[in-house]
Amino acid sequence: MVEIENLTKAQLERVDEFVRTAFYLEEDELKALDEQIPMTQELFDRLSDRLFKIGAQNDFLRLLKEYPDFTKNSVDKIEKELELKSMDIPEMTEEETQQSFERLMERISSLTI
Repeated sequence: MVEIENLTKAQLERVDEFVRTAFYLEEDELKALDEQIPMTQELFDRLSDRLFKIGAQNDFLRLLKEYPDFTKNSVDKIEKELELKSMDIPEMTEEETQQSFERLMERISSLTI
């Protein structure tokens, strides 16, 4: 059995994140996160919000990486709600948008422990 005193700082942070996730997520959210049930946009939105609020960074980044379509939908929704399009943001072609999204996903991937 592993003794808690022998864990590294990173391992302790993962244990802490696991406990917070186990306590704060609803059963369907846990099942979706563990791929026991299909992910939906509604579940994704709830789950990403809760993971962000409880500081579950590793699970949050993994969720964004594993579901890029849901991530994009959420970003689009937030953008629309904040009316960013009316703030003189230059128009992008579909190709530029895709490239920007891919760069974002690469950065997210590089942050995942």
